Amino acid sequence: MPPSATNTYVLLGNPSQEADLFGVWRAEPDSAETPVSFDLGSATGLEAAVFVCDLPANQEQANTDINRAEAALQASLISLGVAQARLDSLLRSQADGISFSIPSYAPGSPESQLLSLLGAQEPGGEWESASFEAGELKFSQWKKATDEFQEFIHRLNQIVGHFAWVETQISSRLMVRSSVSWTGNLETAWNIPPTSELAILHQRALKLALTSRNAMLRAFGIISAGAVKLTALVASPAGAILALPAAWKFVRQVQAETARYTSIKEEISHG
Repeated sequence: MPPSATNTYVLLGNPSQEADLFGVWRAEPDSAETPVSFDLGSATGLEAAVFVCDLPANQEQANTDINRAEAALQASLISLGVAQARLDSLLRSQADGISFSIPSYAPGSPESQLLSLLGAQEPGGEWESASFEAGELKFSQWKKATDEFQEFIHRLNQIVGHFAWVETQISSRLMVRSSVSWTGNLETAWNIPPTSELAILHQRALKLALTSRNAMLRAFGIISAGAVKLTALVASPAGAILALPAAWKFVRQVQAETARYTSIKEEISHG
């Protein structure tokens, strides 16, 4: 039997910053049931997040797809570290309170937009020490950030709240599947006689899925810790409500900015 409900994420052959999970995975619509041809006994009937690595039959191309995904995920992890450092730096600059001198940030920068979203300043403008109310914020910006953060929480709940099932397919044919519980229990079932080449590909696919799951938890930790501190920057009671989506937007903007910078560097180096 398959899981009772599934949330499926498909590995992208060409990673994209716009993908649902760290530029590596595309979320598929939720389904009540996913047909399979073999079982993993202890996980039968449980809800699961299913990571599908559908690889080409050509071994070289399959390795290339995995290599790209590994590089994209590593870049996302690095950009998370950059976002955390920049958020910490901004918070330190505000440590003395809004009545003190505040460094200026470039118009359009993630820092400037974060302060604007919190109502602390207008983009590119000077710090204002007045009381800031939620109604003074640009509603469309706040709603977009809130909707995106809620979607992130939805994905996080799907992925970390259930078993992780990792499937390796070759040309859309299911070859091997592993289930991993939060206690670390691992079960693997093969649909064909195992081969060393396929075993290596599946091990890498499994690592990609689990690293992505851990990266989501790390991202949530950075966002939630930053939001607690950001709340103190806003005198309005709405600060606690605004802080989480504001921190989420900041992290995503820094990640996108870091990706663009890395892409430009690579283009220059390969000039």
